[in-house]
Amino acid sequence: MNTRELFEMASLDVLGLLDEDERSSFERAFRAADPATQAQVRREQRRFADLEGTLPEVDAPTGLRGRVVNAVREAIASVRTEPVGRIGRHGVSMVSGSAPIWRAACIGFATASMVLAGFAYSVSQQNRTIADGLRNNVALEQMRQIAGPVFVSMMGDPSTRMVSMRPAEAAPDLSMPPGANLVFNTKRSEQTLVCQNLPMIAGNYSLVLDRRDGSVPQTLVEFSASAGTATAPVRGLKWDDVPYLQLRAPAAVGQQSLVLVPGS
Repeated sequence: MNTRELFEMASLDVLGLLDEDERSSFERAFRAADPATQAQVRREQRRFADLEGTLPEVDAPTGLRGRVVNAVREAIASVRTEPVGRIGRHGVSMVSGSAPIWRAACIGFATASMVLAGFAYSVSQQNRTIADGLRNNVALEQMRQIAGPVFVSMMGDPSTRMVSMRPAEAAPDLSMPPGANLVFNTKRSEQTLVCQNLPMIAGNYSLVLDRRDGSVPQTLVEFSASAGTATAPVRGLKWDDVPYLQLRAPAAVGQQSLVLVPGS
């Protein structure tokens, strides 16, 4: 058995595809090889053994190996052609080692396909991660330009809470529903209100604290909405007063007044 055949048999041996006679021949050839060749054969076997982690964790059905080997042998036999003529008394015999070679080629192609599929999936996941990171960086830069660096630092603070504000009543006459988010940080005295899709009006919007206990509503901040977006600093607000906030428009928008309140 030459060195090439020894490596082919080693690949089949680690996959458990050698019968008893083939395994005995492989072991004799392996023991007869020099130490450098033996070490290289073991490295090749470990490389194939590491591929088991990419396979599904299922038990092979009984007789699967026999069916696979028979199918490969039948495929090899189907492409054999009879000789046109014979010379001499003895017919030409097929090389006895062709079946293991075909079998090793099939297994090699299957193994390469699995490795390439795993590599393609890994590259796809890395590209997706890079794309998500780029989108997040662009979004942070845009938010930094709109609301300032203090707001961006608050977003990464574990003490920051996000309060969503939505219309108290449905506004069917608006093509895009307005909304706002109050970024509240318990360590800071100044919070940030971020609004989107607000209808553009002549006056200013106002964030009002209305405890509904008979006291006069308190206006915390007034601001104008440019192109439907706006940010405003909110000072002197306590966390317990957040449920009593109202974002009000100064006049009716369309056929109804627009009031945004904290949602669940």
